[in-house]
Amino acid sequence: YRTEIKKLKAIGFFTKSESDEALALRIIAASQDSYYGNILKLKDNPSFIPILASYDKSKVWFVEDWMILGSTTEFKSNFYLEVLRKLEKISDGHFAPKNIEIEHCGYCAGRDKRLRITFNLKQEAVTLISCTDIDVLILSFLAEINEILDPIGFSFQVIKDNYGPCFTFFLTHDQRNWFENRLQENFESHSINWLDRAIFARDSGKKHEAKEYFEKSILGKFNPFAISEYGALLEDLNKPETALQIYRLGIKNLENFKGEKDWWRNAFQEKVNLLK
Repeated sequence: YRTEIKKLKAIGFFTKSESDEALALRIIAASQDSYYGNILKLKDNPSFIPILASYDKSKVWFVEDWMILGSTTEFKSNFYLEVLRKLEKISDGHFAPKNIEIEHCGYCAGRDKRLRITFNLKQEAVTLISCTDIDVLILSFLAEINEILDPIGFSFQVIKDNYGPCFTFFLTHDQRNWFENRLQENFESHSINWLDRAIFARDSGKKHEAKEYFEKSILGKFNPFAISEYGALLEDLNKPETALQIYRLGIKNLENFKGEKDWWRNAFQEKVNLLK
């Protein structure tokens, strides 16, 4: 436990001026009434490192249940405005949105509604289009915020259980690499954001803009639906050779896909046969 604290301090966590012993005792005391309980009993918990890091509240926003966050007192009135404020709080001033406006701009298939979030960031106007789902915390729009932060060496990264806890980190690139190597897994992919943006742009008649978003959507976690929709758009744009490449990429990536492999393989192969 104390060894892991030292490792986190070495990469820039827990920078408050206090001794290692004082920090260790403070975390033990704080953990007694926490969601996970006594930190000393969590050594074998798969989330032990994120849990320990979350006691540095200047860098980590911890949510006990991301499935119902929007129904809690703090977030009930202005859900995503409060979410942006939480992100700002852990960003050490690097993400400080001004003049935030949030409006409903349609619906997303299978979800509640689509939001248009606009704000100014370092003198630049930013517009996010994000799908939401009632009280569920959806952070896929971080993909776009991270594009802005990446050139200055930072990003928001997320680890969450299927149901319940969610850890949102604000990290340097070196810190992100350290966590991924330490945990032997990547942070959550936000490629669904680009798929949502692509579909929104396509349905708004902005096909070339949609193409740019589809290109980003297939770079993250493999999603055969994204391949299918992107291929269809390319056909519509009269780019059969590129569409053929995308469908073949889909067939190749199905090798490690956990889902309806046969159905998608047949669908993509049918498209390949038509375009050859």
